[in-house]
Amino acid sequence: MRFGLPRSPTTSRARGYRRGASTFGLHSDSDEDDYDFNAYDSDSSSSSSSSSQSSRTSSESHKLAGEILDEFGSLRLSKPPPDGRVRSPEETREKEETIATIRLWTRHRDPYEEWEKKTRLDAFKTARKELSTTQSSLHASQSRLSTAQDETLSSTHANEMREIESQLSRFRLAQEKEEAALRQKWKEREAKLWERIEGVIRIEEDKVRAKLEAERQKREKEEAAKKEEEMRRQLLEQKRRKEEEAKQKAEEERKREEEEKREKERVALEEERVRKEKEAGDREAREKLGYTTASEDWAQARESLLALKDNVMSVVKANKELKAEYNAVRRTITPKLGQITPDAASIQTISTQLLAIMKPATPHRPAIYAALCNFLAKRILLQAETEVTAEKRSAGPLAKVTFNLLTSLDIFPEVLWAKLVQRVGGWPVPAIVPEVDVDKRAWGSGAKRPGRGGENERWRVMGYRESGNGGGGLEAAAEYATRVAGVVRVYWEVVKVQLGVPERAPSGGPFAVTRFWIWFARILDSKALLTTAVGAELIYTGLEVLGAEAADIWGVQWIKLLKLIHEGTTTGMFGEKGTLIGGDSPEGKAAKARVQMEVERIVSGERKQ
Repeated sequence: MRFGLPRSPTTSRARGYRRGASTFGLHSDSDEDDYDFNAYDSDSSSSSSSSSQSSRTSSESHKLAGEILDEFGSLRLSKPPPDGRVRSPEETREKEETIATIRLWTRHRDPYEEWEKKTRLDAFKTARKELSTTQSSLHASQSRLSTAQDETLSSTHANEMREIESQLSRFRLAQEKEEAALRQKWKEREAKLWERIEGVIRIEEDKVRAKLEAERQKREKEEAAKKEEEMRRQLLEQKRRKEEEAKQKAEEERKREEEEKREKERVALEEERVRKEKEAGDREAREKLGYTTASEDWAQARESLLALKDNVMSVVKANKELKAEYNAVRRTITPKLGQITPDAASIQTISTQLLAIMKPATPHRPAIYAALCNFLAKRILLQAETEVTAEKRSAGPLAKVTFNLLTSLDIFPEVLWAKLVQRVGGWPVPAIVPEVDVDKRAWGSGAKRPGRGGENERWRVMGYRESGNGGGGLEAAAEYATRVAGVVRVYWEVVKVQLGVPERAPSGGPFAVTRFWIWFARILDSKALLTTAVGAELIYTGLEVLGAEAADIWGVQWIKLLKLIHEGTTTGMFGEKGTLIGGDSPEGKAAKARVQMEVERIVSGERKQ
C-alpha cells in the first residue's frame, strides 16, 4: 500500500544528499546500514574524510527536518495552502493516517536487514581474525626460517672451526713429533759426547788411582810389618803377664774353693742334722696325728689310679659281659650330671637318682661298682672343667651333689681323689711331680700301658691335656691354668659344703676341712709352686671360696698366714725382694693382683658381709 501527498507548488530546495528510494520520502534503514557498514569497514580512510562525511550528514538531517516538521514539531507534508483555507476533514484524516503510517514504518525493524547487517559485521570480524592469524603464522614461519638459517649458519661455522682446529692440531702434532725427534737426536749426540769425555776422565782417574793404590799398599805393608812386630812383642808381654796373673788367681781360687767347700760341707752337715732331727720329730708328730707329706699324698693318689686301671678297668674291659653291664649303667649316669640346677630340690633329686644307680636293690659286682665309681668321678671332673670354667656359680650345685655321693658311696672318696690328681696333676695336694714314677721308672720309658709310658708322660701326669686345635701338641699355659682353677674350685666347694652339715663331714682324708689349711701351708713352703701363674690363680680361687670361713675357723693364725700371702704379693717371699707370687708372666701378675685384693677384702671383713 502506497501513500502520497500533494506537492507544494513552491520550488523544491536543492538537496545535497540523495535519500534512498523510500515510499514516504525518508531515507531507508538499508541506506543507514550501508552507511554504517561502509563507515565501519573503512580502516584505511583518513580522519578528515570521516569528519567531513559526518558534517554533511548532519546538515542533510537538518534540511530534512525543516522540510517535514513545522514550527510545532509536527510532520509537515506540504506547505499550507497559500490562500489560507481550512482543509476538509477528509484531508485532515488522510494527513493523520499518513503520519501514523510513517511513524509505524519508521519504528519497524526488518529481520532480513538485521540479519544482513549482522552477517556483514560477522564477516568483517572473521576476516579481521583470519588476517591476524595469517599474519601471526607468517611472522612465526619467518621467525622459524630465520632461526633455522641462523642454526645452519652456526653449524657451518662450527664445522669449519672444528676442521680448522683439526688441521691446526695435526700441524702441531707433526711439529711436536719433529721437535721430539730432533731433541732425541740431540740428547743421543750429547750423551755420546759426554760418554767419550767421561771415558777419557775415567781412564785418567784409573791411572791416578792405580798409582795411589800401589803407594798405599806399599805404605800399608810397611806399617803392617811394624804393627805386627809391635803386636808380637805386646802379645808376648801380655801372655807372660796373664800367665803370672792366672797362676796367682788359680792359687787364690783354689784356696777360696777349698774354704767354700769346707764351709758348705759344714753347713750341709748341719742342715742335714737339723733336717733329720726335724723330720724325725715331724714324722713322729705326723704318725701320731695321721698326717702325711705332700709327696706321700701324691704317691698315694698315683698308686690308687694305677690300681684302678690295672685291677678294675682292665678286668671290666677285657670281659664282654662285665663290659656290657658297665656300659649300660654308665649311659644312665651321664645325662644326670647335665641336669643339675642351683635349686635344692634339683640337687636332692639328682643325688638320689645317682645313688639309686650306684647302689641298686641288687648290688653291682665289685669290679663293676669300682669301674662305675671311676666313671662317675671322671664325669664330675669333666663337668667342672667345662661348666665351672665358663660360670663360677655352677661349682656350688655340682659340689653339693658330689658331697652327697662322697658321704654315701664306699671307696668313692679314694677314687675321686685319684681322678682329681690325674686331671690336674699335683695341684690339689699341692706337690711337684717327681722325676720318676712311683715304681721308680723314668717318665716315658718302658712299654706303654694304661696310665703309663708314652710321649710327654710327665706332662700328662702333671695334668696337661692335648690341645684342642688338632695340632697334636699340649694345651697352652693359660688354657691349662683356667681348667685347673675350675676343677680346684669344685674341690674347695666340696670342702665348704661340710661347714653347713658338720655332722656329715669326714674326720680325715683329702676332703676334710683341715686340708684347706694344709694346702696353703704346703704351697707357701714351695717357692717353685708359688712363682707360677697357676699357683697364684689357685691361691686366689681358694681364698675366694673359703677365705672368709677360714678366718672364722682358725682366727689369728689364719690372719698371720694371710699376712704372709700379702707380703708375697707386695714385697717378696723367702726374704728375697722382688720374688713375688705368680712370677713375672702377665697371667701371673694378673693373678697376683687378684690375690692381693682378695686378702684385703677378707681382712677387712667385706667378704663376710
